[in-house]
Amino acid sequence: MVEIPLTKQQAEMLIRIEAKLLDPPPPSDYIDRVPEKHRLENTKTYMFTHHKDKCAGQYCVIHNMSDHSMRNFPQQFRYDRYLMERICPHGIGHPDPDDPKASDRYESIHGCDGCCAGA
Repeated sequence: MVEIPLTKQQAEMLIRIEAKLLDPPPPSDYIDRVPEKHRLENTKTYMFTHHKDKCAGQYCVIHNMSDHSMRNFPQQFRYDRYLMERICPHGIGHPDPDDPKASDRYESIHGCDGCCAGA
Protein backbone atom coordinates (compact mmCIF):
# COMPACT_ATOMS: atom_id res chain seq x y z
CA MET A 1 0.00 0.00 0.00
CA VAL A 2 1.30 3.45 -0.91
CA GLU A 3 0.68 6.26 1.58
CA ILE A 4 -0.23 9.61 0.11
CA PRO A 5 0.12 12.33 2.77
CA LEU A 6 -2.46 15.11 2.96
CA THR A 7 -1.57 18.51 1.63
CA LYS A 8 -2.09 21.52 3.88
CA GLN A 9 -5.19 22.44 1.84
CA GLN A 10 -6.66 18.94 2.25
CA ALA A 11 -5.98 19.03 5.99
CA GLU A 12 -7.69 22.42 6.30
CA MET A 13 -10.69 21.06 4.40
CA LEU A 14 -10.91 18.09 6.81
CA ILE A 15 -10.83 20.45 9.78
CA ARG A 16 -13.72 22.43 8.28
CA ILE A 17 -15.72 19.23 7.74
CA GLU A 18 -14.87 18.02 11.25
CA ALA A 19 -15.96 21.35 12.74
CA LYS A 20 -19.38 21.02 11.10
CA LEU A 21 -19.84 17.55 12.62
CA LEU A 22 -18.88 18.39 16.22
CA ASP A 23 -21.60 18.63 18.84
CA PRO A 24 -21.52 21.04 20.61
CA PRO A 25 -20.13 23.42 18.00
CA PRO A 26 -16.43 24.24 18.33
CA PRO A 27 -15.11 27.68 19.36
CA SER A 28 -15.44 30.35 16.69
CA ASP A 29 -11.69 30.31 15.96
CA TYR A 30 -11.56 26.52 15.46
CA ILE A 31 -11.78 26.64 11.67
CA ASP A 32 -9.12 29.35 11.49
CA ARG A 33 -6.49 27.29 13.29
CA VAL A 34 -3.74 25.99 11.06
CA PRO A 35 -3.46 22.19 11.15
CA GLU A 36 -0.39 20.98 12.99
CA LYS A 37 2.29 19.01 11.17
CA HIS A 38 3.52 16.00 13.14
CA ARG A 39 6.03 13.25 12.54
CA LEU A 40 4.60 9.78 13.06
CA GLU A 41 6.40 7.90 15.81
CA ASN A 42 9.41 5.82 14.71
CA THR A 43 9.08 6.95 11.07
CA LYS A 44 10.18 9.70 8.72
CA THR A 45 6.55 10.35 7.71
CA TYR A 46 4.85 13.63 8.52
CA MET A 47 1.13 14.37 8.40
CA PHE A 48 -1.16 17.26 9.20
CA THR A 49 -3.29 16.54 12.27
CA HIS A 50 -5.93 18.02 14.51
CA HIS A 51 -4.94 20.72 17.01
CA LYS A 52 -3.69 19.44 20.38
CA ASP A 53 -6.58 21.21 22.16
CA LYS A 54 -9.00 18.73 20.59
CA CYS A 55 -7.60 15.72 22.47
CA ALA A 56 -6.39 17.41 25.68
CA GLY A 57 -6.73 15.15 28.72
CA GLN A 58 -7.16 11.88 26.81
CA TYR A 59 -4.98 9.38 24.97
CA CYS A 60 -4.19 10.34 21.40
CA VAL A 61 -2.12 8.61 18.70
CA ILE A 62 -0.33 11.92 18.03
CA HIS A 63 -0.30 14.14 21.11
CA ASN A 64 -0.63 11.86 24.17
CA MET A 65 0.32 8.21 23.57
CA SER A 66 -0.08 5.60 26.28
CA ASP A 67 2.79 3.34 27.31
CA HIS A 68 1.56 0.29 25.37
CA SER A 69 3.68 -2.63 24.18
CA MET A 70 3.80 -1.48 20.52
CA ARG A 71 5.30 1.98 21.15
CA ASN A 72 8.56 0.95 19.49
CA PHE A 73 6.72 -0.08 16.27
CA PRO A 74 6.46 2.55 13.51
CA GLN A 75 3.11 4.25 13.06
CA GLN A 76 1.28 4.18 9.75
CA PHE A 77 -1.96 6.02 9.04
CA ARG A 78 -4.45 4.03 6.94
CA TYR A 79 -6.29 6.59 4.82
CA ASP A 80 -8.61 3.87 3.50
CA ARG A 81 -9.83 3.08 7.04
CA TYR A 82 -8.98 6.41 8.71
CA LEU A 83 -7.09 4.39 11.34
CA MET A 84 -3.62 4.59 12.87
CA GLU A 85 -1.68 1.34 12.86
CA ARG A 86 1.61 0.11 14.31
CA ILE A 87 3.71 -2.00 11.94
CA CYS A 88 5.32 -4.91 13.78
CA PRO A 89 8.75 -6.36 12.86
CA HIS A 90 6.94 -8.95 10.69
CA GLY A 91 5.31 -6.23 8.55
CA ILE A 92 1.80 -6.67 9.94
CA GLY A 93 -0.32 -3.58 10.64
CA HIS A 94 -1.94 -3.69 14.09
CA PRO A 95 -4.45 -1.01 15.20
CA ASP A 96 -2.73 1.51 17.47
CA PRO A 97 -4.25 1.03 20.97
CA ASP A 98 -4.55 4.82 21.34
CA ASP A 99 -6.75 5.11 18.25
CA PRO A 100 -10.41 5.18 19.32
CA LYS A 101 -11.25 2.78 16.49
CA ALA A 102 -8.91 0.14 17.95
CA SER A 103 -11.54 -0.78 20.56
CA ASP A 104 -14.28 -1.15 17.94
CA ARG A 105 -15.03 -4.80 17.17
CA TYR A 106 -15.20 -4.25 13.40
CA GLU A 107 -12.45 -1.66 13.00
CA SER A 108 -9.94 -3.66 15.05
CA ILE A 109 -10.02 -6.64 12.66
CA HIS A 110 -6.58 -7.21 11.17
CA GLY A 111 -4.19 -9.95 10.04
CA CYS A 112 -2.76 -10.57 13.48
CA ASP A 113 0.45 -12.46 14.20
CA GLY A 114 0.23 -11.97 17.98
CA CYS A 115 2.54 -8.96 18.25
CA CYS A 116 -0.29 -6.77 19.57
CA ALA A 117 -1.22 -9.16 22.39
CA GLY A 118 -1.22 -7.31 25.66
CA ALA A 119 -1.15 -3.86 24.06
